[in-house]
Amino acid sequence: MAIIREILGPTVVSFAEGSDGGRYGAFYGDWEPDLKAPAPSGGTGASRLKGPFVIQCKFIQNELDTLKPSDVTGEVKKVSGLAAEQICSTYVIMTNARVTADSERVMRDMFQAAGAKDVLTLSGTWIQEMITSSVSLRRNLPRMYGLGDLTQILNERRYSQAHAFLSHLGDESLDTFVRTKFYAQAMEYLDNHGFVILVGGAGSGKSITAAALAIGAVDAYGSAVIRVDASEEFREAWNPHEPDQLFWVDDAFGVLGSMPNLPRSRFATQG
Repeated sequence: MAIIREILGPTVVSFAEGSDGGRYGAFYGDWEPDLKAPAPSGGTGASRLKGPFVIQCKFIQNELDTLKPSDVTGEVKKVSGLAAEQICSTYVIMTNARVTADSERVMRDMFQAAGAKDVLTLSGTWIQEMITSSVSLRRNLPRMYGLGDLTQILNERRYSQAHAFLSHLGDESLDTFVRTKFYAQAMEYLDNHGFVILVGGAGSGKSITAAALAIGAVDAYGSAVIRVDASEEFREAWNPHEPDQLFWVDDAFGVLGSMPNLPRSRFATQG
């Protein structure tokens, strides 16, 4: 759903797990596909797809397997009812599996026969391409940095930095990171002001948030991120000729309290 929101916007609706009636999510606007984005499979080739959209996930245990038409027969029956209620014009099915061209054509015919006007099949390959191609998606949902192999997204130097950040976290993991409005505010302040201080009690998530901000800066800006644990380390590392440095300061008030005149730079600090 996060990936679909990146494409269609924040008005994509997600439904609770359980009896979803064949709708994992919905979108009630129209969509004019971005030609620069990874192309999904299916559709009629129209420049604009009409809503309402029904979004359904069909994930399988082994993502190396291929999704077959027989795997979605149960969904076809649901689409028939949704189309009759006029809440399914474009049907989007997402899967972590591979999808062959022949299977995509057969499934598209099945869903269109059930009443859907347009059908998009978003395979595991397409999902990976979206994650790889969208820095904005990864920064806004940093848990994606914990999915799969980071070397598919980051070059060797950036990957080494990201791995070093994560090694500081111990048992914490970006796999379970939940994006909050506070993380979004921190990212906005860092982008707009080059400085952010994270304040909170023990266990409130300052370290994992700082790691997410740091990896996002590496990814988006190619920043050279330096973790500072003492004021002397800052003096030694700061380079006025390197505008893209980001300093991750672990104890802003304690470590840097003896430095009243800090040079202008980019900071992600916690204290």
